[in-house]
Amino acid sequence: MVDEWLALRRGVALFIPPDRSLFEISGPDHLSFMHNLTTNAVTQLAIGDGCRSLLLQKNGRLIADMRLLRLEDSLLALLDQRMIPTALETLQAHLISEQVSLNDLAASFSLVSIIGPETPTLFNEFALPFPAINLASTVATVAEVSLLIVRYDQVGEQGALLIVPSEHQQTIRNDFLARGHPIGLVPISDGALDIARIEAAEPRYQIDFDESNLPLQLGFDAAIDQQKGCYLGQEVIARVIHLGHVGRRLAGFVLEQLVPAGTPILHGNEQRGLLTSTTFSRALNRPIGLGMLRYQDASVGNRLEVVADGVRKGVTVHEIPFYRPGGGA
Repeated sequence: MVDEWLALRRGVALFIPPDRSLFEISGPDHLSFMHNLTTNAVTQLAIGDGCRSLLLQKNGRLIADMRLLRLEDSLLALLDQRMIPTALETLQAHLISEQVSLNDLAASFSLVSIIGPETPTLFNEFALPFPAINLASTVATVAEVSLLIVRYDQVGEQGALLIVPSEHQQTIRNDFLARGHPIGLVPISDGALDIARIEAAEPRYQIDFDESNLPLQLGFDAAIDQQKGCYLGQEVIARVIHLGHVGRRLAGFVLEQLVPAGTPILHGNEQRGLLTSTTFSRALNRPIGLGMLRYQDASVGNRLEVVADGVRKGVTVHEIPFYRPGGGA
Protein backbone atom coordinates (compact mmCIF):
# COMPACT_ATOMS: atom_id res chain seq x y z
CA MET A 1 0.00 0.00 0.00
CA VAL A 2 2.97 2.34 0.52
CA ASP A 3 3.82 2.05 -3.19
CA GLU A 4 0.22 2.90 -4.08
CA TRP A 5 0.25 5.93 -1.77
CA LEU A 6 3.54 7.10 -3.32
CA ALA A 7 2.05 6.73 -6.80
CA LEU A 8 -0.86 9.05 -6.08
CA ARG A 9 1.30 11.51 -4.09
CA ARG A 10 4.39 11.56 -6.32
CA GLY A 11 3.32 10.12 -9.66
CA VAL A 12 -0.02 9.09 -11.17
CA ALA A 13 -2.53 6.39 -10.23
CA LEU A 14 -5.77 4.88 -11.53
CA PHE A 15 -8.76 4.10 -9.37
CA ILE A 16 -12.31 2.88 -9.94
CA PRO A 17 -14.56 4.87 -7.56
CA PRO A 18 -16.83 2.36 -5.80
CA ASP A 19 -19.34 4.84 -4.43
CA ARG A 20 -19.73 7.58 -7.08
CA SER A 21 -22.42 7.84 -9.71
CA LEU A 22 -24.41 10.29 -11.82
CA PHE A 23 -27.80 11.63 -12.60
CA GLU A 24 -28.84 14.05 -15.33
CA ILE A 25 -30.97 17.19 -15.16
CA SER A 26 -32.28 18.29 -18.55
CA GLY A 27 -35.10 20.27 -20.13
CA PRO A 28 -35.60 23.98 -20.91
CA ASP A 29 -35.65 24.99 -17.23
CA HIS A 30 -32.87 22.74 -15.90
CA LEU A 31 -30.40 25.52 -15.06
CA SER A 32 -32.80 27.80 -13.21
CA PHE A 33 -34.37 24.83 -11.42
CA MET A 34 -31.06 23.66 -9.95
CA HIS A 35 -29.97 27.24 -9.28
CA ASN A 36 -33.09 27.89 -7.22
CA LEU A 37 -32.85 24.69 -5.16
CA THR A 38 -29.12 24.28 -4.51
CA THR A 39 -26.50 26.39 -2.79
CA ASN A 40 -24.31 27.60 -5.64
CA ALA A 41 -24.77 29.95 -8.59
CA VAL A 42 -25.58 27.32 -11.22
CA THR A 43 -26.90 29.78 -13.83
CA GLN A 44 -23.45 31.40 -14.00
CA LEU A 45 -21.81 28.22 -15.31
CA ALA A 46 -20.59 28.32 -18.89
CA ILE A 47 -20.96 25.21 -21.05
CA GLY A 48 -18.06 22.92 -20.14
CA ASP A 49 -17.66 24.32 -16.63
CA GLY A 50 -18.73 22.89 -13.28
CA CYS A 51 -19.18 23.74 -9.63
CA ARG A 52 -19.78 22.11 -6.28
CA SER A 53 -23.32 22.66 -5.03
CA LEU A 54 -25.34 21.24 -2.15
CA LEU A 55 -28.94 20.11 -1.90
CA LEU A 56 -30.22 20.72 1.62
CA GLN A 57 -33.24 19.95 3.71
CA LYS A 58 -35.38 22.89 4.82
CA ASN A 59 -33.64 22.70 8.21
CA GLY A 60 -30.26 23.21 6.51
CA ARG A 61 -29.12 19.59 6.93
CA LEU A 62 -27.41 17.89 4.04
CA ILE A 63 -29.17 15.79 1.40
CA ALA A 64 -26.54 15.70 -1.36
CA ASP A 65 -23.02 17.00 -1.93
CA MET A 66 -22.84 17.32 -5.73
CA ARG A 67 -20.44 18.34 -8.45
CA LEU A 68 -22.60 19.84 -11.20
CA LEU A 69 -21.18 19.71 -14.71
CA ARG A 70 -22.77 21.90 -17.37
CA LEU A 71 -23.07 20.29 -20.78
CA GLU A 72 -24.68 21.81 -23.86
CA ASP A 73 -28.27 20.85 -23.03
CA SER A 74 -28.12 19.43 -19.52
CA LEU A 75 -26.39 19.22 -16.17
CA LEU A 76 -24.69 16.11 -14.83
CA ALA A 77 -24.71 15.68 -11.06
CA LEU A 78 -21.79 13.66 -9.72
CA LEU A 79 -22.20 12.44 -6.14
CA ASP A 80 -22.11 9.51 -3.76
CA GLN A 81 -24.51 6.95 -5.23
CA ARG A 82 -26.16 6.44 -1.84
CA MET A 83 -27.33 10.07 -1.93
CA ILE A 84 -29.01 9.75 -5.32
CA PRO A 85 -32.43 8.28 -4.35
CA THR A 86 -33.16 10.99 -1.76
CA ALA A 87 -31.76 13.71 -4.02
CA LEU A 88 -33.98 12.67 -6.93
CA GLU A 89 -37.01 12.31 -4.66
CA THR A 90 -36.44 15.81 -3.24
CA LEU A 91 -35.94 17.40 -6.64
CA GLN A 92 -38.98 15.62 -8.06
CA ALA A 93 -41.09 16.88 -5.15
CA HIS A 94 -40.18 20.47 -6.04
CA LEU A 95 -41.08 20.19 -9.71
CA ILE A 96 -44.24 22.23 -10.22
CA SER A 97 -44.50 23.82 -13.64
CA GLU A 98 -40.81 23.65 -14.59
CA GLN A 99 -39.91 21.76 -17.74
CA VAL A 100 -37.25 19.51 -16.25
CA SER A 101 -36.39 15.82 -16.63
CA LEU A 102 -34.41 13.87 -14.01
CA ASN A 103 -32.63 10.71 -15.09
CA ASP A 104 -30.56 8.32 -12.95
CA LEU A 105 -27.52 7.35 -15.05
CA ALA A 106 -26.06 4.77 -12.65
CA ALA A 107 -26.80 1.85 -14.96
CA SER A 108 -25.63 3.61 -18.12
CA PHE A 109 -22.34 5.30 -17.20
CA SER A 110 -19.35 4.39 -15.05
CA LEU A 111 -16.27 6.23 -13.82
CA VAL A 112 -12.51 5.83 -14.06
CA SER A 113 -10.43 8.14 -11.85
CA ILE A 114 -6.86 9.30 -12.56
CA ILE A 115 -5.08 10.90 -9.58
CA GLY A 116 -1.66 12.38 -8.94
CA PRO A 117 0.66 15.29 -9.73
CA GLU A 118 1.76 13.62 -12.99
CA THR A 119 -1.80 13.45 -14.35
CA PRO A 120 -1.18 16.32 -16.82
CA THR A 121 1.95 14.52 -18.07
CA LEU A 122 -0.05 11.33 -18.64
CA PHE A 123 -2.73 13.16 -20.62
CA ASN A 124 -0.10 14.93 -22.67
CA GLU A 125 1.52 11.58 -23.49
CA PHE A 126 -1.88 10.26 -24.57
CA ALA A 127 -2.55 13.42 -26.64
CA LEU A 128 -5.71 13.97 -24.59
CA PRO A 129 -7.01 17.33 -23.33
CA PHE A 130 -6.55 18.01 -19.63
CA PRO A 131 -8.93 20.81 -18.56
CA ALA A 132 -7.15 23.70 -16.89
CA ILE A 133 -9.90 24.44 -14.34
CA ASN A 134 -11.28 22.07 -11.71
CA LEU A 135 -14.63 20.53 -12.76
CA ALA A 136 -14.27 21.73 -16.34
CA SER A 137 -15.05 19.01 -18.87
CA THR A 138 -14.48 18.10 -22.49
CA VAL A 139 -15.38 15.23 -24.82
CA ALA A 140 -12.65 12.93 -26.14
CA THR A 141 -12.20 9.52 -27.75
CA VAL A 142 -10.06 6.74 -26.23
CA ALA A 143 -9.79 3.24 -27.74
CA GLU A 144 -12.64 4.20 -30.11
CA VAL A 145 -14.87 4.99 -27.12
CA SER A 146 -16.39 8.47 -26.75
CA LEU A 147 -16.11 9.69 -23.16
CA LEU A 148 -16.23 12.82 -21.02
CA ILE A 149 -13.00 14.00 -19.37
CA VAL A 150 -13.66 16.00 -16.19
CA ARG A 151 -10.89 17.80 -14.33
CA TYR A 152 -11.38 16.37 -10.87
CA ASP A 153 -8.83 17.30 -8.21
CA GLN A 154 -9.12 15.31 -5.00
CA VAL A 155 -7.16 14.26 -1.90
CA GLY A 156 -4.90 17.29 -2.42
CA GLU A 157 -3.77 16.23 -5.90
CA GLN A 158 -4.56 17.03 -9.51
CA GLY A 159 -6.75 14.51 -11.22
CA ALA A 160 -9.31 13.67 -13.85
CA LEU A 161 -12.50 11.66 -13.95
CA LEU A 162 -13.45 9.74 -17.08
CA ILE A 163 -17.20 9.28 -17.54
CA VAL A 164 -17.63 6.31 -19.85
CA PRO A 165 -20.49 4.08 -21.04
CA SER A 166 -20.64 1.27 -18.50
CA GLU A 167 -20.01 -1.45 -21.06
CA HIS A 168 -16.67 0.18 -21.93
CA GLN A 169 -15.33 0.90 -18.42
CA GLN A 170 -13.02 -2.11 -18.37
CA THR A 171 -11.76 -1.34 -21.87
CA ILE A 172 -10.84 2.21 -20.88
CA ARG A 173 -9.23 1.06 -17.61
CA ASN A 174 -7.09 -1.52 -19.37
CA ASP A 175 -6.11 0.86 -22.18
CA PHE A 176 -4.94 3.53 -19.73
CA LEU A 177 -2.99 1.02 -17.62
CA ALA A 178 -1.29 -0.54 -20.64
CA ARG A 179 -0.28 2.74 -22.28
CA GLY A 180 0.45 4.47 -18.96
CA HIS A 181 2.63 1.75 -17.47
CA PRO A 182 5.87 3.02 -19.09
CA ILE A 183 5.41 6.40 -17.39
CA GLY A 184 4.45 4.93 -14.01
CA LEU A 185 0.64 4.71 -14.01
CA VAL A 186 -0.45 2.09 -11.47
CA PRO A 187 -3.82 0.93 -10.12
CA ILE A 188 -4.45 1.70 -6.46
CA SER A 189 -6.81 0.34 -3.82
CA ASP A 190 -9.50 2.03 -1.75
CA GLY A 191 -7.19 1.67 1.27
CA ALA A 192 -4.42 3.78 -0.27
CA LEU A 193 -6.92 6.40 -1.40
CA ASP A 194 -8.46 6.51 2.07
CA ILE A 195 -5.11 7.33 3.66
CA ALA A 196 -4.78 10.23 1.23
CA ARG A 197 -8.39 11.26 1.82
CA ILE A 198 -7.86 11.57 5.57
CA GLU A 199 -4.58 13.45 5.05
CA ALA A 200 -6.50 15.88 2.83
CA ALA A 201 -9.28 16.13 5.44
CA GLU A 202 -12.01 15.21 2.96
CA PRO A 203 -14.95 13.82 4.96
CA ARG A 204 -16.67 10.74 3.54
CA TYR A 205 -20.41 10.15 3.52
CA GLN A 206 -21.69 7.66 6.13
CA ILE A 207 -18.25 7.60 7.72
CA ASP A 208 -17.58 11.21 8.76
CA PHE A 209 -21.02 12.72 8.14
CA ASP A 210 -24.61 11.97 7.24
CA GLU A 211 -27.95 13.72 6.76
CA SER A 212 -27.87 15.06 10.32
CA ASN A 213 -24.99 17.44 9.57
CA LEU A 214 -25.00 21.05 8.47
CA PRO A 215 -22.58 21.72 5.58
CA LEU A 216 -20.79 24.39 7.62
CA GLN A 217 -19.83 21.72 10.16
CA LEU A 218 -17.95 19.90 7.40
CA GLY A 219 -16.02 22.73 5.78
CA PHE A 220 -18.25 22.79 2.70
CA ASP A 221 -18.39 26.60 2.76
CA ALA A 222 -17.01 26.98 -0.78
CA ALA A 223 -20.09 25.19 -2.15
CA ILE A 224 -22.35 27.96 -0.81
CA ASP A 225 -22.72 31.22 -2.72
CA GLN A 226 -23.63 33.74 -0.03
CA GLN A 227 -24.65 36.35 -2.62
CA LYS A 228 -27.36 34.38 -4.40
CA GLY A 229 -31.02 34.30 -3.50
CA CYS A 230 -33.09 31.63 -1.85
CA TYR A 231 -32.45 27.90 -1.96
CA LEU A 232 -33.62 25.03 0.21
CA GLY A 233 -32.31 25.56 3.75
CA GLN A 234 -31.01 29.07 3.01
CA GLU A 235 -32.52 30.73 6.10
CA VAL A 236 -30.83 28.27 8.46
CA ILE A 237 -27.47 28.60 6.71
CA ALA A 238 -27.72 32.40 6.80
CA ARG A 239 -28.39 32.33 10.56
CA VAL A 240 -25.39 30.08 11.19
CA ILE A 241 -23.13 32.31 9.09
CA HIS A 242 -24.40 35.36 10.99
CA LEU A 243 -23.71 33.60 14.31
CA GLY A 244 -20.13 33.01 13.18
CA HIS A 245 -19.72 29.34 14.03
CA VAL A 246 -21.45 26.00 14.50
CA GLY A 247 -21.70 24.07 17.76
CA ARG A 248 -19.60 21.18 16.41
CA ARG A 249 -17.34 20.93 13.41
CA LEU A 250 -14.96 18.61 11.64
CA ALA A 251 -11.48 18.74 13.15
CA GLY A 252 -8.16 17.03 12.57
CA PHE A 253 -6.13 15.25 15.22
CA VAL A 254 -2.63 13.91 15.67
CA LEU A 255 -2.82 10.76 17.81
CA GLU A 256 -0.30 9.32 20.25
CA GLN A 257 -1.54 5.88 19.26
CA LEU A 258 -3.66 4.68 16.37
CA VAL A 259 -7.17 3.94 17.61
CA PRO A 260 -10.25 2.84 15.66
CA ALA A 261 -12.88 5.17 14.26
CA GLY A 262 -15.75 5.54 16.70
CA THR A 263 -13.44 6.22 19.66
CA PRO A 264 -14.77 9.03 21.90
CA ILE A 265 -12.63 12.15 22.39
CA LEU A 266 -12.46 13.11 26.06
CA HIS A 267 -11.67 16.06 28.27
CA GLY A 268 -11.36 14.54 31.70
CA ASN A 269 -14.39 12.28 31.98
CA GLU A 270 -16.52 14.33 29.60
CA GLN A 271 -16.92 13.36 25.95
CA ARG A 272 -16.20 16.34 23.70
CA GLY A 273 -16.21 14.64 20.31
CA LEU A 274 -15.84 11.45 18.29
CA LEU A 275 -13.16 10.18 15.93
CA THR A 276 -14.79 9.25 12.63
CA SER A 277 -11.75 8.34 10.47
CA THR A 278 -8.26 7.28 11.56
CA THR A 279 -5.15 6.12 9.73
CA PHE A 280 -1.36 6.12 9.82
CA SER A 281 -0.33 9.13 7.74
CA ARG A 282 2.53 8.52 5.33
CA ALA A 283 2.92 12.28 4.93
CA LEU A 284 3.31 12.98 8.67
CA ASN A 285 4.69 9.52 9.57
CA ARG A 286 2.33 9.32 12.53
CA PRO A 287 -1.29 8.40 13.34
CA ILE A 288 -3.93 10.99 12.47
CA GLY A 289 -7.70 11.23 12.52
CA LEU A 290 -10.76 13.24 11.62
CA GLY A 291 -13.72 13.72 13.92
CA MET A 292 -16.54 15.93 15.06
CA LEU A 293 -15.57 18.18 17.97
CA ARG A 294 -17.19 20.92 19.99
CA TYR A 295 -16.40 24.35 18.60
CA GLN A 296 -14.96 25.47 21.95
CA ASP A 297 -12.42 22.62 21.90
CA ALA A 298 -11.37 22.91 18.23
CA SER A 299 -8.47 25.35 18.57
CA VAL A 300 -5.30 24.06 16.90
CA GLY A 301 -2.93 22.72 19.54
CA ASN A 302 -5.65 21.87 22.07
CA ARG A 303 -4.81 18.58 23.78
CA LEU A 304 -7.53 16.07 24.55
CA GLU A 305 -7.57 12.33 25.24
CA VAL A 306 -8.84 8.98 24.02
CA VAL A 307 -8.85 5.62 25.76
CA ALA A 308 -6.78 2.96 23.97
CA ASP A 309 -6.56 -0.56 25.42
CA GLY A 310 -7.74 0.79 28.74
CA VAL A 311 -5.06 3.50 28.86
CA ARG A 312 -5.58 7.21 28.25
CA LYS A 313 -3.63 8.54 25.28
CA GLY A 314 -3.27 12.08 24.03
CA VAL A 315 -4.80 13.55 20.91
CA THR A 316 -3.91 17.04 19.71
CA VAL A 317 -6.06 19.20 17.44
CA HIS A 318 -4.11 19.77 14.22
CA GLU A 319 -4.58 22.18 11.35
CA ILE A 320 -6.33 20.61 8.38
CA PRO A 321 -5.64 19.54 5.75
CA PHE A 322 -2.69 17.57 7.10
CA TYR A 323 -1.20 17.29 3.61
CA ARG A 324 -0.74 20.08 1.11
CA PRO A 325 0.01 19.79 -2.63
CA GLY A 326 3.68 19.43 -3.43
CA GLY A 327 4.26 16.85 -0.72
CA GLY A 328 4.36 19.11 2.33
CA ALA A 329 2.45 18.21 5.45
